Amino acid sequence: DLSLEYYFAKGGMASIGVFQKDLADFWGRLNGPLTADVANSLGLEQAYVGWTVVTKVNVGAAKITGAEFNFNRALDFLPGWGRHFSITANGSTLHLQGANGADFNRFISRAGNFSVSWNRKPVSARVNFNYRGRQRNSAQTGAQYGATAGFFEYYDSRYNVDANCEYIFSKRIRFFANARNILNTPQVLERKNATSALYATGFRHEEFGVQYTVGLKGTW
Repeated sequence: DLSLEYYFAKGGMASIGVFQKDLADFWGRLNGPLTADVANSLGLEQAYVGWTVVTKVNVGAAKITGAEFNFNRALDFLPGWGRHFSITANGSTLHLQGANGADFNRFISRAGNFSVSWNRKPVSARVNFNYRGRQRNSAQTGAQYGATAGFFEYYDSRYNVDANCEYIFSKRIRFFANARNILNTPQVLERKNATSALYATGFRHEEFGVQYTVGLKGTW
């Protein structure tokens, strides 16, 4: 791991880092007919040869390399009302390498956040932009996909925008209002392999609507 950090005189910081992780005996997913060799390695009787086996096995070495950054800074050097703003940003990118059977399910190769906030008592507000890269899920081995065609299920990449605000009535009572996914960005589930046509990858399209929360916070 290697990182570089810079701290601003009046608060806040910026950092960037890179890393490499070498993994021995990384795990993979075995899903298919049980062979004699696999039965021996798992301690199973030969009578089970030909049965379908679903398990985790060691498939060899794997490597994860990546980079990440983080930034947060109050814009107090701006004149007037601008000095009440703050910005925050962070993100990461991963590159995965390993044996063909290496199980990288649920890994997200790219992710990031960017937020702008404004704080001047009694009012505070924030808008947050979130990016979530494509996420690979489980392999698809049904009859319509084929056992060795390399089909996987994915959550497609998506952007979310959230907003919240708060008003302080007193030391004991605060009003708040939040809105999540204000652009109603859908969640798209895909099923594809390396040769799938783009128009044929969609499997399920989900919209959850905008979620609002309004209320009072009290302290006694």
